[in-house]
Amino acid sequence: MRLAKTMSEQLAAAAAAMGTPEELVERAAIARATAQGRSYEEIIAAWAGGESATVAVTPETSPAADPPTEPESKPESDPPSEAATAAPAVPPAPTPETSVAVMEQPAGAPLLKAKRESFAGLLTGILALLAAAILLVVVIPANSQGDARHIVGEAALSALEDRGRDVYLQQGCQYCHTQNVRSVVADVGLGAITEPGARSLASPATFGFQRIGPDLAHVASRLPEDVDGAEYLRDFLIHPTEIVEGSAQPPYANLSEDDMDALVAYVLALR
Repeated sequence: MRLAKTMSEQLAAAAAAMGTPEELVERAAIARATAQGRSYEEIIAAWAGGESATVAVTPETSPAADPPTEPESKPESDPPSEAATAAPAVPPAPTPETSVAVMEQPAGAPLLKAKRESFAGLLTGILALLAAAILLVVVIPANSQGDARHIVGEAALSALEDRGRDVYLQQGCQYCHTQNVRSVVADVGLGAITEPGARSLASPATFGFQRIGPDLAHVASRLPEDVDGAEYLRDFLIHPTEIVEGSAQPPYANLSEDDMDALVAYVLALR
């Protein structure tokens, strides 16, 4: 019992002399005794008496691991220079990710990878450029000149028709009716497309401002075939709702007989 207490005291003295916790000192003493063939008590007693020892045991280190042996005494020598003791700079070990990155993209110059074009893609691009060139050089200029098959010559107006044109403008018919057939889907069925030299574009122009009522560029060609055109138009201009139910056409019963005849003659000339 006295021996155990003595060993405990020696262990405490050794720990105090080494400035190390008793648990680590005990584990280091066991490892030193095993490595040097000495007894645990001798090692503890030596350390408690001031013998130099290096404790390199960590909490994760197994007690059976042999710590590196050190000579009991080292010959005195001049302290090494600061350059000699400086640890050499060791670059960190590359990880698999950094290794791949270094191989693919060297420092100082990004690695460019060219995409290999297929022959089919190249041929498709050439054909697309060719089609665009044909569209710009041939198709669009040809259509912008108008279709000669749809050009309808306009005969000169007679004196009565020319007077009717003046009545048409005086009554403001051009504010609700156009005389301008466009090359758009909405104007299909109205007649020939209005060409640049059309009479409705001449001054004073009758091509109109907005299409509230129907376009009148070729209205005479769209009248019912089983009626007298002049009589039908006269009745319509005087009593529009009686001829066409729900019509928004304002009545022109206030016109004189001569003005009505001239206006009807002008509208019949719009073919």
